[in-house]
Amino acid sequence: MKKILVSTLCLLLLFTNISFANSNLVEKSIKDLDMVNNNINILFKSILSKENLNKDDIFKQVAFNDSILAENSDKVITAYSKENNLALKRTYSSIIYVNSLYQLSLSSLLVYLNDTNQLDYFLDASASSVTANTLLLQLKADSKK
Repeated sequence: MKKILVSTLCLLLLFTNISFANSNLVEKSIKDLDMVNNNINILFKSILSKENLNKDDIFKQVAFNDSILAENSDKVITAYSKENNLALKRTYSSIIYVNSLYQLSLSSLLVYLNDTNQLDYFLDASASSVTANTLLLQLKADSKK
C-alpha cells in the first residue's frame, strides 16, 4: 500500500512539474517577444528620426533581437513537438507565428538599411511588426485566462 501511495505521489509531482515547466515556457516566451517588440519599436523610431542614426548600432540591435528570437523559436518548437495537449500546442503555434513575424520584420529592416531606396522593405518591416504586436497582445490576453 505504501509503495502505491509513494508511486502515485511521485507521478503527481512529475506531471505537476511538467505542467509548470510548460507554463513557464509560455510566460518566458511572451516576455521575450514583448522585449523584442519594444526593441523593434525603438529601432523604428531611431530610423524614422534619422537623428544620430548609427547603422552599426542598429545592426547590433537587430542581431541581438534576432538571437533572442532564434533561441525562443528553438525552445518552443522543441516543446511543441513533444506536447500532447492540443490547447498548449495552439499556444506554442501562436508563439512561433509571432516569433516569425518579428524575424521577418528584422530581416526586412536589414534589407532597407542596406539600401534605403528599397522603401517597400521598410513598409514590410513595419507591417510585420504591427501584425506581430497585435497578435502578441492577443497571446498575452489568452495566457491570462
